[in-house]
Amino acid sequence: MSTASWRPRAAMNTVGGGSTFLARSKRKVWLPVEGDSTGGFIESEELAPSAYPGRPIPPEAWENLGHRGPGKLSDFDDRVEYLRTDFAYLSRLPTEPAKMYQHLYTGLTHGGEADAEAWDRVGVLLAEAYLPAAQRAALFRAAAAIPGVTTVGKAVDAAGRTGVAAARVNPWLDIRDEYIFDRETYRYLGVRSVVVDADRAKAPVGSVLTSSALLKVSVADQAPHQA
Repeated sequence: MSTASWRPRAAMNTVGGGSTFLARSKRKVWLPVEGDSTGGFIESEELAPSAYPGRPIPPEAWENLGHRGPGKLSDFDDRVEYLRTDFAYLSRLPTEPAKMYQHLYTGLTHGGEADAEAWDRVGVLLAEAYLPAAQRAALFRAAAAIPGVTTVGKAVDAAGRTGVAAARVNPWLDIRDEYIFDRETYRYLGVRSVVVDADRAKAPVGSVLTSSALLKVSVADQAPHQA
């Protein structure tokens, strides 16, 4: 069975709790071209952490670094049909922005909670999933039409590539989440989260708290053996 595989470059995510720092990692994921995530595998490498703006790196941030896997991606996947992310399903999604917008709101009503859920579904369709070019272009335009979403003309992913982003400020965190696309081809580049309220985030406005880059998508003849 063929599998779709991809390798994001170092992703950076904020780790909170008793200590706060920016965790960095590389991930390589294999997923069946058709089927749920229980048939997938993951290999990762935890990298040296970075400091959260204005704070030192705590000692515990250096724990558990190194390589892991390959291992099973998921033990269960109970998503409903319209939330599938395998290529066989995604390749059948609408290529018209209006119909893609309707797909994002499947099972939802109207209002702020529905808009937030539709926005999150955009991320699910992009992160560790592969949309054909026509669906990617439709998704970008559909995402930009969600109430509260704006476009950012210059957004940079974790690999330093610049693209255009659909962006939405999380009203509970006052952080702007951005899905970044190539300006010409709408190839998905990555995601980042940027501080818009210094008091809420305890970090300067413009600080990047989450950043990732999708560097490669390919087709493999078989999945890896588990470590």
